[in-house]
Amino acid sequence: MTDFIVDPSANKMDFVVKAIEPGYFTGEICGRNGCIGMIQEDAGDGGCSCHINPPCHHCVTDHHFCLECGWTGEEEQIIKEQERRRRKS
Repeated sequence: MTDFIVDPSANKMDFVVKAIEPGYFTGEICGRNGCIGMIQEDAGDGGCSCHINPPCHHCVTDHHFCLECGWTGEEEQIIKEQERRRRKS
């Protein structure tokens, strides 16, 4: 769960919430670069093919996203994997 800090200098009618850590799971506040969007999940049509060749792409891909800022868990997974490979070589 994401923790928040409420900016005490903000107007009571227009308060600012800053996420200490970005959200990753459905229902959490995104918090990336001040985004106040809510994380959602698109499981799609299923697409699981683990019965053929586990684990399948569908089951190991993060399907979370934020409509407000455009963040997707899948893109973040790709970036982290690329960084891991660069450090390894």
